[in-house]
Amino acid sequence: PPLETKHRATHNRGCSQMQFPPDRFLHLWNQTKDVSSIFNLYDQMKESHEEPNETHFSLLISLSNKANQPVRSTSLWKEIKEKGVQVPNNIFWSLINACTRTNNHQVASELLKEGRPLDSVAYTQLLKIMPPEEIIAAMEKDKVIPDKPLALLLIRSCNREDRQLALRLEAILRKKTHLDKSSPSRMQFESTKN
Repeated sequence: PPLETKHRATHNRGCSQMQFPPDRFLHLWNQTKDVSSIFNLYDQMKESHEEPNETHFSLLISLSNKANQPVRSTSLWKEIKEKGVQVPNNIFWSLINACTRTNNHQVASELLKEGRPLDSVAYTQLLKIMPPEEIIAAMEKDKVIPDKPLALLLIRSCNREDRQLALRLEAILRKKTHLDKSSPSRMQFESTKN
């Protein structure tokens, strides 16, 4: 469904009494297609002491990503966290994607610590900007079993960084993902040893 329909369906009746309801942001976006205007309106909202809710943050992140401005998405994370707002999983994943696009390791690390359920695609994205040790630790904490492509990527990352970690990871993954002894990751590791 169109972005406008999704956000209209999710905001509650209390929004009609707001000076800055989410529909006002959508209307401005539809008129201007300018994310700076949207954030100017958001600044006005904050100056009026009206509190943004989950729908506001979801909309701001969606529009920032739509305007190809992921830095604006990641800049909202601090406010979201301070206000204790829980964004939906799809918006959470959009934040992870924005972090990888902007190489924002700090926000990515904070998102990872939130303990939200992530899939192999999200972990693969995070591996682009985070050390494999952090990814492995989060997966172990959340009891996530990586799929085979992610397992191989993790092993290859460890091979370049830390051979001891690679061996430990390979032993764990061999049990969990049933990698056979002739797997490409094992052959690559053997070929990189001196």
